Amino acid sequence: MITDHRFALPTTKGLLFVKSNDIIYCTSEGSYTHVYLANNKKITIAKRLKEVYQKLPQETFLRVHRSHIINLNHVLEFTNGQTQVVTLSNGEEFNISKTKKAEFMERFIRL
Repeated sequence: MITDHRFALPTTKGLLFVKSNDIIYCTSEGSYTHVYLANNKKITIAKRLKEVYQKLPQETFLRVHRSHIINLNHVLEFTNGQTQVVTLSNGEEFNISKTKKAEFMERFIRL
C-alpha cells in the first residue's frame, strides 16, 4: 500500500494542504509550477518543477518529460506508438520523452 503523504503548497494567501494522491500532475512554466488536483483545481506555486519533484514521493510520481510530473496512481492508459502517450484519470494526455519511457515502464509495472 502506498502512503498518502500530505503537502503544504505555498500560495499567495498562505498554505494549501493537499494529499499526494489528490495531485494528478504538475507542469512547469519557467520558475513556476502548476499543480493540478483531482477536484479540478489548479494551484500555481513559485517553485521550479525540479524542487517540487524532489518533495513528492518517488514511488508514486514520475517526471515523464522535462516539463511534466505525473502521479502513477492516476494513469488510465499507455499508448505505445510513434510517440508514447499516457492518459490520466482527468482525461489529460502527455507524451513520455524517449529517455523516460524505460523508467516509466519499469516504475509502472512495479505498482
